[in-house]
Amino acid sequence: MIHIGLETVTLKGEPFNVMVEEGQRFRKGDKLVTVNRSLIEEKGLSLVTPIIFMNLDKEQYEIVVDKVGKVVSGEEDMIHVENIVNKHYA
Repeated sequence: MIHIGLETVTLKGEPFNVMVEEGQRFRKGDKLVTVNRSLIEEKGLSLVTPIIFMNLDKEQYEIVVDKVGKVVSGEEDMIHVENIVNKHYA
């Protein structure tokens, strides 16, 4: 789950254009959502974006954070899920 911004639920989806559906599979490079960050900033809300991995089998997969801190649009290789049983990226 990706929650873009803090308290942005008060905007009732206005600054977001979601391009995927819940449960849909995607690959690296697929666009998931576009955000009108100006609208969020105008409302005085934070753009801090928590990413939550749900229903991940901890016996098979490990979340590896490759970068901590501010992220620039288009930046790659910030986080990945590693298959620790078969030793490859999931």
